[in-house]
Formats: sequence, C-alpha cells, structure tokens
Amino acid sequence: MDYQYLLKQFFTFSLGTWINALISFFTTPLISYLFAPQEFGKAMMFSTVYNILVIIVVFGTNSSFVRFFYQVEPTERVTLFQSCLFVPSFLGVVVSSLLLIFSEQLSFMLIGDRDSTFSRLLVLALLTGIAQNFNLQSIRMRKKGLVYSAIQVVQSVSNVGFIIVCAFFFKRNFHTIILGQVVSNVVALLVGVVVDHEYWLPVRPSKRIIKEVVKYGLPFVPASIIWWLFTWMDRFALRIFSDFTQMGLYSAAFKIVSVMNLFQTGFVNFWQPVAYESYEAKKADTKFFEQMALLVSCVMFLLCGLVLISKDVIFSLLAPSYRKASQIAPFLVLMPVMGTISQITMRGIDFGKKTHWHMINTLVATFFNFVGNLILVPRVGARGAALSTGLSFLVLFIMRTKISQKFYSVNYPLRKIYICTAVVVLLCFFMTFADNLLWNILLGSIGFGVITGIYKQTIVKTISLVMLRKK
Repeated sequence: MDYQYLLKQFFTFSLGTWINALISFFTTPLISYLFAPQEFGKAMMFSTVYNILVIIVVFGTNSSFVRFFYQVEPTERVTLFQSCLFVPSFLGVVVSSLLLIFSEQLSFMLIGDRDSTFSRLLVLALLTGIAQNFNLQSIRMRKKGLVYSAIQVVQSVSNVGFIIVCAFFFKRNFHTIILGQVVSNVVALLVGVVVDHEYWLPVRPSKRIIKEVVKYGLPFVPASIIWWLFTWMDRFALRIFSDFTQMGLYSAAFKIVSVMNLFQTGFVNFWQPVAYESYEAKKADTKFFEQMALLVSCVMFLLCGLVLISKDVIFSLLAPSYRKASQIAPFLVLMPVMGTISQITMRGIDFGKKTHWHMINTLVATFFNFVGNLILVPRVGARGAALSTGLSFLVLFIMRTKISQKFYSVNYPLRKIYICTAVVVLLCFFMTFADNLLWNILLGSIGFGVITGIYKQTIVKTISLVMLRKK
C-alpha cells in the first residue's frame, strides 16, 4: 500500500473540509451577534426536514451511481449520470408540488407559524440540493480531489457571505439563513457545471440503467431514513419538549463541534475506496486495518481533548445569548469520535456482505436515543439531547465493532479505545452539568494528558515517520 499516495488523496479530498472548518470557526461568532437563538432554532427545523426530503427524493440513486461508475465503459458514464439523476428530478417535482399545496400546514407544524415562504424556500433548496449532490458525486468518482475541495469552499463562502450581507442590509431572521443555503447550492452547482460540463450535456436517459439503479438503490432508502431518524431525533425532541431558544443553542454547539464532524466527512470520503482496495488486494493481511484504527483513534481522541479544553474560551467569543451552549457541546464530540473510528472497525460487516447488520445496529442505537431523549430533554433541555445522542453513538460503535469482528477479525486497539472513551465520557458529564471555567480547563488538561500517555508510542512513531520523510 502506497501511504504517500493515500496521504495525498486524503489531503486533496479533505482540504475543502478543513478550510470550511476555519470559515465556520471565524464567522460563527459574528453570525451569533446577528441572529437570535430562536431564529437559529427555526433554521435547524428547516435543515431537519430538508435532509429527510433529500434522502427520499434521491431514492438511493447516488449510491447506484457510485456503485456502477467503474463498471460501465467511460463512454457510458454520462448516460449513467443522467439516468441516475432522472429519478430524483422526477420525484423532486412531485414532492415540491405537495410542499407548495400544503405549505401553510407544514410551516405551522414545524415552526408554529403559517409561513408559506418556508415551503417555497424548502422547494428551492431541495431542487438545487439534488443537482449539487450529483455534481459532487461525479467529481468525487473521477478522483478530482482539489476540484471537489474547491467547490466545497465556494459553497461555504457563498453561504456565509450571503447570510452576513443580508443580515446587515436586509432582514435578520431564519429566512436569511435558509436563503444562504439556496444561494450557496446554486453558486457551487454553477462552478461544478463549468468544470464538469460534459456530464450536464443533454443525453437521453437509459430505461435499462434506470431500472438497474433503482433496483440497487432502493434498499438504501429505508436504511438512510433510519440513519436520519437516529441523527436528527434530538431536534424533534427539542421541538416537542422544549423551545426554539434551546434549539438555537443546540445549533450553536453543533457549529463549534463541526470541526470534528468535518474531519469525519473528509476521512469517510477518503477511507471507503481505500478500505475495499486493501481488502481485495490482500484479505488475510489485517495489519493495515489495525494500524489505521490505532492512528485514527489517536487523532480523534486528541482532537476531542483539545475541543473540550478550549470550548469555554471559544464560546466566550459568541454573543452572550449563546454562551450557555458551552454546556451542550461536550457530549456532541462523541458523535464524530465514535463515528469516525467505527468507519474502520465496522468494515467486516461490508466485507462479509452482511450489510443488513447496519440497519439492525442503527435501529438499536435509534431506540436507545429515543428513550434517552424522551427522558432527558423534558428535564434538562438541549443538554439532555446532546447527552442522549452522544451515548447513542457509543452504543452504535460497540455494536458495529462486535458484529464486524464476527466476519473479519482484526486485532483493533480496543482496550486503548475504551479507556479513552471512559475518560472522555467522565469529562463530558462534568462539563455538561458543572459551569466552572477553571475546573473545566484543569480536568480537560488532565484528560488530554491521560490520552497522550495511552497513545504515547503511536504519537512518537508518527512524528518520527513525518520527520524522517521530511529529511
């Protein structure tokens, strides 16, 4: 395995992710002064509905495109692209019509106001979002990492830029936040079409390919809906049992933790093809997966420690009305930490072609999250939602790893992972329910020291390899 090539691929595909993280870090404090928490809460409800509609409308055809891309001849890939896009385009028009017909009812249910503009913006975001989704997929599959990252940055900059300009000169409500997403979709799509114009030329879709992509992609729909329910259940719990202020604070906490979420996204884009390539090349050699688990878990836990230590300082940069979000953020870090590590430890399920276990694992974690939100959100609001969601990801990690080992046994560093997880969970409990800056920094530093000690050999070895390569 060419590690230099892997590092280069990871860098090109994750570059946009890291730049977006920096943009978010520096602009979130400014935006927090421009919008009240309630407006952020309403925008979060919009995002919740938008994400489930994208899953339904795309209908698994994006997964079909990825699956069949290298199976068809290069000359047929444009036809494959157009055939995959045909189904979500048709469903998008149907769903958009329903959204416009029942616009006031939908708006009242989600934000407590008969605002027809809500549905109109949702339609615009949905249709542009579908096109942008396939735009990124086509670029990703041709391994244009720098282009992929550049479009991500363009989308982020246009989103934030539009929101800030509109907030200063027009309105400071959730409509502006939503419009920012629509505008960023359009701008990024236009850039992608210019770069990838051959895929957007009018080509007649193939009925045969449409049947194949629907047949392959259909099972992904219920699995994706269950995953959506698992990851967005906390927002619905806050909508039912709390208020938009708590939702706004929750959204702000997510913004700060987004640095780690973005790392997870960049890693997944890089890791999936690499994992399959390594497995097919040498199935009996599990050392590669063991080393990757060691390295990635080390990086994620160290990153987690840094976020927990610095969270109070970071939140002090936000508007005073958002600073309580610092007590919501701790348990949210478990999402990217356990989610990223499990991307390595769950591979045995895929290698063994036992993918139904993904649905079972997610269903169990979803039930755990449902009970947790039901008990905690009415009592402690957004902190309870974060606690329930974070621990649910821990449950998911444990199940994924246990089941995966049955089909592809790897000597993962589970002892180190579980000890570090226990340290992080204890820190999260304290930081969630105790509002003391000095104690948070002190205990966070101790926890970071423990994690560093556990992964000392890995850190020293990695630094040595980097220094040796520079020489």
